[in-house]
Amino acid sequence: MLGKSGSGKSTSLRNLNPKTTVLFSPLGKRLPFKGSDKNYTVYNKEKNPNGNVIVTSESKKINSWLKYISSDLTHIKTVVIDDSVFLAAKELDRRKDEKGYDKFSDIAHDFLVLSETANTLRDDLTIYFMYHVTTEGDGILEAKTTKALSYGKMIDEKLASIEAQFELVFLAEKIVDPVANTISYKFKTRDAYSTVKTPIGMFDEERIDNDLNFINEAMRCYYEDNC
Repeated sequence: MLGKSGSGKSTSLRNLNPKTTVLFSPLGKRLPFKGSDKNYTVYNKEKNPNGNVIVTSESKKINSWLKYISSDLTHIKTVVIDDSVFLAAKELDRRKDEKGYDKFSDIAHDFLVLSETANTLRDDLTIYFMYHVTTEGDGILEAKTTKALSYGKMIDEKLASIEAQFELVFLAEKIVDPVANTISYKFKTRDAYSTVKTPIGMFDEERIDNDLNFINEAMRCYYEDNC
């Protein structure tokens, strides 16, 4: 899930069932919708073992958690990794005193392992990575393209692209109507000027509501062909 800050990525969790959802939060931010403090609480082994928000920016820890959720917490159906770009940013900060380029190779490797794990877990577990975006090209000499923000050219080169690791990519948009004086939040399902991709026929509309529960149902309908 791609999008600028404030474009509706985190708000898209609002209709998910919190009892079947786990959120990984690298920054420990509150979710921006009513009731989120009650429904999404921070996990603590002693004080809150049933918490469904895990505050960590370490890819290795998230990778271990994903395997555990897949094998042992089978009631969990949706996992969201919020602010995924900060997995790299925080790791670079932790290793800021290191010289050389090994840390960039390690970050790229850890992300590849994490994405590979996400793609090999049980079929009824859906995992979302939330990413901030950057725009490349000037629209004149080079095509202007919106893509996932990465930390460093070396990381990009080793990954080929972040989006290549995933089956579906959406772009969150904040749409302002100055005439009606309204703001709406949508997800783009296809776009010529970004790295958005969805399977043919999964969505009829170019824009859908920013609702992960709706996307979960659409994917289930499409892949299981039961609706």
